[in-house]
Amino acid sequence: MNAEISQRERGMAERRARIVEAARDLIRATGDTGLSMRALAERAGVSLATPYNLFGSKQAVMLGVLEADLAAFRAGLDAAGPGDPLRRLFDNVALAARFYDEDPGFYRALFTALAGAGGPELRLLFGPPRHALWVEMIQAAQAAGQLRGEVDADLLARALEGVFGAALPGWIAGEIDAATLEARIGFGFAAVLGGAADDAAARRRLAERMAEDQARLTGADV
Repeated sequence: MNAEISQRERGMAERRARIVEAARDLIRATGDTGLSMRALAERAGVSLATPYNLFGSKQAVMLGVLEADLAAFRAGLDAAGPGDPLRRLFDNVALAARFYDEDPGFYRALFTALAGAGGPELRLLFGPPRHALWVEMIQAAQAAGQLRGEVDADLLARALEGVFGAALPGWIAGEIDAATLEARIGFGFAAVLGGAADDAAARRRLAERMAEDQARLTGADV
């Protein structure tokens, strides 16, 4: 009986993964996060009832897409190695730029939807887990003595998110490439984090990072 249950669970997990990947494919192909369950089922090669049985709603499918995306992102961060907490904040930016560059259709559709009329509901699915990741990284840098412990990690995370969000429209519109996006965000992060740095070494590293990104953005020599 246990073997039968395990096989059934594996089958369900495999179908869920196919549906999530099909949803991502459709978003990429159509530029729209408003998924049709019929198109989703056809793309995944399952019956129309299957997405409803496994997820229950289009919103739950979209949550599955976002959870899978965040899991892949965390795996990418872990693959980069532990490093030191301050560097990890910038590794996060570099990895995000790489993800966007490798799958621009999906991410441009996602970010456009987040900013659109249907954005509030989607932002509730997208924002909190990613905000928690920023807070986690900031707290690690505080514990390592790189950022001041009295600085509110939640507020600092929101400041970094503001820098990130301000840079994204240029990339979404195709006005800048992923490398420029990374440099703009990195410059802003270094500027914000410099005000929260707790020791001379951290301040020096952030100043160096800001100078490097400024050179990348202006074409000047470092």
